[in-house]
Amino acid sequence: MQADSTPEVPPQSSRSSTIIQIVAVTLISLALIPVALEIGLRLLPQAIPLDACTTSVVLGQYCQWWYAYDKPLELGYTYRSGYHHEGPFNPADPAVIGAQDETCAPPRDESFTLTLNADQHGLLNPMPLADRYDIVMSGDSFSQPFSPDFWYVDLAAYTGMSTYNLGMDGWGPLSETAAIRKYGLQTSPKWVILMYFEGNDQFNVEEYQRRKDSGLSWLEYNLKDVHGLDRLILPHMLAYWMGQTRKSQSPTDKECVYPMTVYTEVNTFETIFFDVHIRALSVTRDEMEQSREWSETTEAILDLKQRVESQGGRFLLVYIPTKEHLAWGRLWESVEVNNFLARTQPPRTFVEMNQHVSDQMHLMEDFAGRNHIELLNLYYPYRKVTLRGQDLYNFADVHWNVPGNQLAARLIADYILGHHPQSHYKHP
Repeated sequence: MQADSTPEVPPQSSRSSTIIQIVAVTLISLALIPVALEIGLRLLPQAIPLDACTTSVVLGQYCQWWYAYDKPLELGYTYRSGYHHEGPFNPADPAVIGAQDETCAPPRDESFTLTLNADQHGLLNPMPLADRYDIVMSGDSFSQPFSPDFWYVDLAAYTGMSTYNLGMDGWGPLSETAAIRKYGLQTSPKWVILMYFEGNDQFNVEEYQRRKDSGLSWLEYNLKDVHGLDRLILPHMLAYWMGQTRKSQSPTDKECVYPMTVYTEVNTFETIFFDVHIRALSVTRDEMEQSREWSETTEAILDLKQRVESQGGRFLLVYIPTKEHLAWGRLWESVEVNNFLARTQPPRTFVEMNQHVSDQMHLMEDFAGRNHIELLNLYYPYRKVTLRGQDLYNFADVHWNVPGNQLAARLIADYILGHHPQSHYKHP
């Protein structure tokens, strides 16, 4: 019998080989953990904490997983087709507009269940969609429910007309008119309503123009200056977690700017303003009229008006005031007035702000008058109700509260019913 010629492996060598294998497997496993985390966060961005979403551009974009982006850019973005959201929303929380570090007030809870259901186009409408609608509307975030009572739902109830919502949070007039052209006109509406918000519509037009000119999608443009490893989620999450630790060790002191007190003819109420809206109100008429944004806005409005009327429909432009505009002149404490003026851009004195605070509104009124555009300006009735002591906006969030939504529904319904040839609709 032939002897086995295979040399024996010394026990020490075998143990060393096993240790090396264990170490190698451990190192590979540790290396795969961040890869798995990165992949997991990309597949499930809902897992990113909301507080982290505001800490970097990259996280902010991944957090908005519910958006769909078009390219070439036409609307910019919509919700994902069939998107559904149902959860609590507290419009009294200063964090909803990023004012928590400037607000010194006891917490307020005015939470309600916010429900959003997107149709196949990514817009907020009941399914299935119809072939015909009486009223087609588009606007920015005022076309979405930021209150338990939503004016657009009431409008349908008051008028008895079918309604089609083509508005989107964060849009400006160029996206809004594009949505009506793309989806609204084919439904042969009797009325087309375009909501114009003085708080940021011109800024949103500028945003749209930059992205359109670049040839990129909205998302691609937002990330165009982010390169290489900076596009990964995990490094930004690590920075967030480390920042949270430092924050807990040394909390920052708040700057007590808000809330501000509005003095009406019968009472007072407190509210929180949005710096972006204050800056919009500080722009002069000449500055706005000479801007590309104003030119693009008015051209889009005139084009849409012509398209609507060529189909036999009526075009209504609704002007939405900011709560900052309504409150100006009713701030009586010098500290609050100075804090308000400190947020103007360029910086305005009290006299200059008085002179220009309504410039955008008067410019729109003159434009509508010259071009025979039906205009419903909500500033005057909202100012009147505000002076009578009713706050029409959420405490922190910039949109209408329940009374504000109800007033909008009544005013728009009254306008439509008062100018509609049929009389069987029910007045509110």
